[in-house]
Amino acid sequence: MERGIITIAQGKQKYIDMAIYLSMCLKLYDPDIKRAVVTDKDKSIFEDYYDYIIPANPDYGLGYVQKLKIYEYSPFDKTLFIDADCLTVRSVSYIFDLFKDKDISVLGKKQSSGKIFNVDFKILSKEFNLPYMVIFNGGVYYFRKSELAEKVYAACAGIIKKYDNLNLYKHRGLIADEPVMSISLGMHNAEPVTGNGNDMQLAGNSHTKLDVFGQICKFSCYDTMIAKPAIYHYGGDTYPFHVKREIFKLKLFYNKKINKKLASFFGNLLYNPTYAIYVFAYRTLKSIIKGKKLKLTPVLPPYKFL
Repeated sequence: MERGIITIAQGKQKYIDMAIYLSMCLKLYDPDIKRAVVTDKDKSIFEDYYDYIIPANPDYGLGYVQKLKIYEYSPFDKTLFIDADCLTVRSVSYIFDLFKDKDISVLGKKQSSGKIFNVDFKILSKEFNLPYMVIFNGGVYYFRKSELAEKVYAACAGIIKKYDNLNLYKHRGLIADEPVMSISLGMHNAEPVTGNGNDMQLAGNSHTKLDVFGQICKFSCYDTMIAKPAIYHYGGDTYPFHVKREIFKLKLFYNKKINKKLASFFGNLLYNPTYAIYVFAYRTLKSIIKGKKLKLTPVLPPYKFL
């Protein structure tokens, strides 16, 4: 049975670029795993990076709801979906093994009380007859072609119809995939796999170490956990500093044919000192204006000048 990794790249140019950067990483550490991209752009853009280039169906809707059709898009028997706004720093093939006993699953945990995606669980449980819901980040999904996986994805359409009436959480003003899939997973008793911070995590907001060629990714996560994920999910709003630098290195390696060591040297030399000076100047000015103590660390914060 063929296994593969799929992502979605539609709309703005930055999302197209993100899918290319993701593929650059996958080619480094998982060259034997087939890659597919769902896109509304010309396939020639992706021919050097993806094995399957699948036209997006506009009838499925815009935004995150396209992720809820990934079962229909995937050409693979076993599929690992990874959001385009991710970088991988080592092989992700082991993640297939994490899900080996599952027809469909995510990295997350079960929850059956309190507010979930902006709505009290009791309301959602009554509406959909739920024993629990699954709390997770939609940066990674797994499924294999099966009756259960097909049912989970098929049920999403009915959930979407009730989305607004239930006042479920919206991401950037759009229907989000996580609430819909969380409900459907609960409806079908499809359990999550518990992640440990070493699989996929959203970008940290303080001390971060990221080196794609050095296979290093480490940052604080939720204040109490140090994450060392194989998949660094940096989010699609903007590129954190570390991601900008690593993308520059990837471009030198793939587009300019500069070896990894030199690409890393030039990337660090160009980005690190300049950014450190910029951060220090900003903090100094801020401390003078607000009369607060000058903050010296972290030297290279991911976002702005925290």
